[in-house]
Amino acid sequence: MIGLPGEVVEVRDGRVFIDGKFLAEEPYAQWTDTYRQPQSVHAREVAPERYQELWQTHVLDRELQDIQRDYFGPVKVPENAYFAMGDNRDHSCDSRYWGPVEQRYLKGKGWFIYWPPSRIASVR
Repeated sequence: MIGLPGEVVEVRDGRVFIDGKFLAEEPYAQWTDTYRQPQSVHAREVAPERYQELWQTHVLDRELQDIQRDYFGPVKVPENAYFAMGDNRDHSCDSRYWGPVEQRYLKGKGWFIYWPPSRIASVR
């Protein structure tokens, strides 16, 4: 989980920002794609005032398809919900696609890292 209740999550040009601050990280792999959309295309797709509503109601994917991978938000994570995003974020579905995860659906804590193989370990 990268976004906690009340935080604002945004992805600009594939870079993640939480409350306007860049989320510094060391990626273990680089995904390259010739289908990157410029911000101007993203901005035309959905009016800013509708973006939060579409995301929270889980219909944003139908509206934006693959565009929100590199340009997403900003959205405010609702109370009692979280923003899920994994370390394979360049090529996976996560909260950008299926919306916030309500706290009632969280059943436990992560206990094991299995990918990439060089990082296999139990979670401390």
